[in-house]
Amino acid sequence: MPHNIFRILAVLWVLPAVAFGEGPSLYVRLGGKPGVQRLSESFVRRLRADASLWRTQKMREYKARVPEDQASRALAQRICEVSRDGCSPLKEALPPIPQGVRLDPLDWLQISTHAEHAMIDAKVPTRERLEVIQLLIRAR
Repeated sequence: MPHNIFRILAVLWVLPAVAFGEGPSLYVRLGGKPGVQRLSESFVRRLRADASLWRTQKMREYKARVPEDQASRALAQRICEVSRDGCSPLKEALPPIPQGVRLDPLDWLQISTHAEHAMIDAKVPTRERLEVIQLLIRAR
């Protein structure tokens, strides 16, 4: 229960700044290129290590086809693209997820847990964590 209260307080703290576009971009607040790379690498490493997310043959083939460093760069690029900052995104896209593959609600719970741990590893400040989670939800 206290964890939910913390999230509600975080929303109340972050939404005004997000809604009015105040202050530096998310990209800058995450530490620019080095900070975004740390976050992306930690998140992708955690996802790839979670066998429950790769249980179908199509997803295992996808994982084999997309190297970890390419996935990390693509995630960093996505964060750059949604930023209002003048960062220069790479022009490298990931291959699309195979047709017919669906992530169920438990998969999304696992993914969000990995995102939370990756943000802790990358020392993402609490205020920015909500924006990163919002980015993840929009990607869904």
